[in-house]
Parts: sequence; structure tokens; C-alpha cells
Amino acid sequence: MPSAKHTNGATETDRRAFIDGLKILRKILAAPALKSCCAGEVYPGSNVTSDEDLLEFCRQTGSTVYHPTSTCRMGNDPLAVVDQRLRLRGIEGLRVVDASIMPADVGQHQRGDDHDRREGIRYDPAGCAMTRERS
Repeated sequence: MPSAKHTNGATETDRRAFIDGLKILRKILAAPALKSCCAGEVYPGSNVTSDEDLLEFCRQTGSTVYHPTSTCRMGNDPLAVVDQRLRLRGIEGLRVVDASIMPADVGQHQRGDDHDRREGIRYDPAGCAMTRERS
């Protein structure tokens, strides 16, 4: 069965982005214009100050909230996961209709585009990514 390998934090660039992002967020929330809106830091907590501890917080609690897009190649070549009609190669009667088949990320939430692709295709309302073709 295919799997996705998420490598968040695998590079020094990723790790610096996590650490620096938390530090920038703290500065923003401590600004006079926002200070009155914040009762205080809850997570990771003001006692977490070292880069190592901030990174450990990110490792323990971090995740992606974005739907991966452009992960299922479309086409006629041997590396393509789906054909131009979104039919999954190797499994008769299934199509991939979620954002994974998009050739590039759009500048908006992908859910609307998912619904457009599903038009006319029977699908699970819960958002099942693979659907049976209509007979």
C-alpha cells in the first residue's frame, strides 16, 4: 500500500523556521497593541526558552493542517498514479478526486476545487478520496 513520508523538521532550514517562528510569534503577542488581549502564554510556556526546548515542543505537538496537494501524478506515463479521467491505475473502478491530483497548489482552500471535481461522480459525503466510477 502506498504511503506518504512527512519530513517536517528533517532539515536545518525546517528546524530554524520552527524555532524562529515561535520567537516571532512571541514578539508579536507581546507588542503593546496585543498585550492587553493576551492573558499569557499557555504553550509552550514562558519557561521554554532555549532553541532545543522550543524545537522539542514543535516535535511533540507540531503537525500539518494543510491537505497535501499534487501528490498523485496524472498522465499516461508509467509514473502516473491516475489517468486523465482520474481513474486510479491498477484498481478497476476507482477514481481519485481530491486535491492530490491537482498539478499545482491553488491560492485558496482546496475543498471547493475538490467539490468541482466530484461533480457527477458518486462519492462519500464524508470526503472519501477514492470513489467508485458510475456505471
